[in-house]
Amino acid sequence: MVRHRFRVEEDFHTQAHPGPEDGLLLVSLSAEAWDREKKLPLYAQAGLPEVWLLTREGLEVHRDPEGGRFLVAEGETIAPLLLPEAELLFQPL
Repeated sequence: MVRHRFRVEEDFHTQAHPGPEDGLLLVSLSAEAWDREKKLPLYAQAGLPEVWLLTREGLEVHRDPEGGRFLVAEGETIAPLLLPEAELLFQPL
């Protein structure tokens, strides 16, 4: 089991809401249509470099508004763009 220690910022977002620069990856698990139609355009507009959607077909990875999307199949590995050493094996339940 991998455990991570996170450094807590001094203000811990007490002065403002977190922005795109505060995250490495966003994984969305709400209703697929809502994520695809409402959230993805907003995330792209905010400048998030990567969003992962867990769908019935598999793990859908959206990178860079111009970078397109692709599906990660069962048994394949994936790593977030901003944390490439954190490679994960996709095994749906």
